Amino acid sequence: DLSVTGTVGAGSILLSGRNLAISGLVSDGGAGSTSLIATGGSIAESGRLIIGALSGSSAGATSLVGANAIAALDAFTAGGGLTLDDGGNLTVVGPVSAGPAAQISLPGALTLAGPLTAGVVTLNAGSLALDSTLTGSGSIHLTIGGDVGGPGSIDTPQLTGSSGGATNLTSGGNRIGAIDTYSVGSVLNVVDGEDITLAGVITAPLLEVNAAPHQVTIANGTTIVTGGIARPADARFTQAPTYEVGAYLSDFVQQGAVSVTSPTGGYSILEITTSSGGNIAFDPKAGLTGQKTWMILNLPGQISGFASGNVFVRWLDVFYAPGSSGGGASLGGSINGITGQAAAGAGFIHSAADTRFRINACAIASVNCIILPVEVLPLTNPLEEFSIGSLFGSDDDDQFFLPLVSRRDY
Repeated sequence: DLSVTGTVGAGSILLSGRNLAISGLVSDGGAGSTSLIATGGSIAESGRLIIGALSGSSAGATSLVGANAIAALDAFTAGGGLTLDDGGNLTVVGPVSAGPAAQISLPGALTLAGPLTAGVVTLNAGSLALDSTLTGSGSIHLTIGGDVGGPGSIDTPQLTGSSGGATNLTSGGNRIGAIDTYSVGSVLNVVDGEDITLAGVITAPLLEVNAAPHQVTIANGTTIVTGGIARPADARFTQAPTYEVGAYLSDFVQQGAVSVTSPTGGYSILEITTSSGGNIAFDPKAGLTGQKTWMILNLPGQISGFASGNVFVRWLDVFYAPGSSGGGASLGGSINGITGQAAAGAGFIHSAADTRFRINACAIASVNCIILPVEVLPLTNPLEEFSIGSLFGSDDDDQFFLPLVSRRDY
């Protein structure tokens, strides 16, 4: 075993032993390189590390929780887990493998330039730049004061946490099984390469989740807290609108009760867009509730998707491709508090009413379950084409009846 209680200083440092215990100062000047190796046990540091580039390994756990100033974490393996506290900015050059758990905490910018892998990953930082792969085989928890984003990707069955700014995970290489209770200050934008589930409380003024052609599932008890506007009165659209607020999801399945609300108690938007022939399935009993929510169902493509289940929303707009085949909607619930067949008249459909798309068994945008056709006004007075007369018997006096005349006779 090796114990450091004093000061070790050099441009390049190698400390190795069965176990390492550091309560003193180890410094390469902040611009050199240091390697810490515990061949049979753990590395425990409660002193101070001033290191340019740190590398090493431990058969057991590595705990670096002193007043540290580490600029870069190079290749490191911690068989029993890694805990690292830093006082400034840190770049993970890697690869870093931390066994059951990795926890990195610092006030500054954390840059993931190389891969980081552990069972449970916990990152606390001022910002997070994802330039490589972050893998948590059990879960990943992020507490980031600013933005999260970059060309890298996340691979985990469960992502939780928060960012004070935006979280942009749009590289296309993500494999996120679930986002469970996550909040952002501005945008949560996720492009996922597998089925994804939203659960807990998801808070984002602008939420975008696209897993197409895979499935987005919203779990029972989920609340989406997002932004929105009131639907423009009597607006007719040529395509589904998008705004800088609201929740925008791809092919969608709901399980149990789900609610959509606003952080201020105001309006919210939920827009769901299917891939060609994709489906939207709300829960058939509890349904989705948004008392001030403008719901937009976008079913594009020449093979229309199908929407089913219950919705209880303030406004409903349905978009489909003219001339499309198949698909449709069989919804239940209410629009603007209106239930039953009358709810259909409170909905909007673009570009024209179609009996394939129904709520409470009535075509959306119909009146009393009847789609009113568009009539063409006649060019002349239609009464001019009629003759007015009366039937009479052969014994009646002809002088009591006017002759049958019309404009065409004269």
